[in-house]
Amino acid sequence: MANDSLTFQIALSESSRANYLNLNGNIHFAHNKPAYIRFDKSEIVLDKEKWQINEDADLRVSKGKFYLKNLLLKHDRQEVSLHGVLSNEDDDLEIAFREFSLSSLSGITKPLGIQLQGNLNGDVHLHSVFRKPTLSTHISTTPIIFNNLPIGTLQVDADFDPAHGLIQLSSKLVDIDGRGIDLTG
Repeated sequence: MANDSLTFQIALSESSRANYLNLNGNIHFAHNKPAYIRFDKSEIVLDKEKWQINEDADLRVSKGKFYLKNLLLKHDRQEVSLHGVLSNEDDDLEIAFREFSLSSLSGITKPLGIQLQGNLNGDVHLHSVFRKPTLSTHISTTPIIFNNLPIGTLQVDADFDPAHGLIQLSSKLVDIDGRGIDLTG
């Protein structure tokens, strides 16, 4: 720590693994002001694919809230962006996916014996993350292949209400011939 700033380096796993993280940056502190977090050149690898994190993202921590603005993870055409606030109040964090390859999740799915292919587009909204989290999602996929079996395209619109413990769901899985399953309720 020097000049009211803290440099950090977070390493998860070894660089020879299919999935690893080497996150670098600094946190700048000032009296009665938010703490500002900036990322330096970092390495993020998912399923042996190198992802980039933008260095111009605006991240702040103030009065128990985490503010995220313009945080973008990219690999080729794939993008995952985070924008919003994490807190115990009625704040909202949006996680948006564009052309996100489901095979990037192999670090989670492969140990379960699941191999996925296809792309995900859409958004997930998290509200009041540190108090009573609620979730709202609107996602769609390109044709999904599950363990080498084509299963079709998926569209999901869902809202979770923790007060009642209910999920309001509207989803559709449709194969190439237009046949499928609708789940609503």
